[in-house]
Amino acid sequence: MQSLIYDFETLGTNPRESAIVSLAALVFDSSKFHNGYDYDELLGMTRFVKFDVEDQVRNHGRTIDPDTLVWWSELGPGPMEQLKPSPNDMSIVELHDWITSIADPQTVERVYTRGNTFDPLFLESILDGDPYPFWKLRDTRSTIEGMTLLNPKIKNAFIVPGFEDKFIPHDARHDVVMDVLRLQYFIQE
Repeated sequence: MQSLIYDFETLGTNPRESAIVSLAALVFDSSKFHNGYDYDELLGMTRFVKFDVEDQVRNHGRTIDPDTLVWWSELGPGPMEQLKPSPNDMSIVELHDWITSIADPQTVERVYTRGNTFDPLFLESILDGDPYPFWKLRDTRSTIEGMTLLNPKIKNAFIVPGFEDKFIPHDARHDVVMDVLRLQYFIQE
């Protein structure tokens, strides 16, 4: 079953106004969970784009929340690197073509995000509508918490054993990979 998972990193929590920093998207096949994906394999399959924040503020009415900037600065120098402008930064007007080139809305069977009250709302706001039908949307946070009933010692944001040294928090690429590995972990359990 072909599924898309995506994750935004943002400069605020208001999906209608906040600027987006980056987006990672990964198409995976849940039928491969029994044999198991490897962390590096999934990371290599992940597509990533960094956005032009200045363009969003200047031309698209997006904002930067000062408290979110403070939060980013408290994460340390590694995560702050994501906020530096790059000549390869993409305009948000290219987002529709980018995301639908990764997963065709008509053929992808499921679309996962960490929470359906955050990432899908950003996508919908920027694109003025979500290209993926609502019935395909899934929420990994709820799925994982439902699965933790099998093992209540595990928390929703657990790091899958064996991948502690590979995971980089607040990097959208690593966030989507870890969520896929969390789903896989419970299937294998």
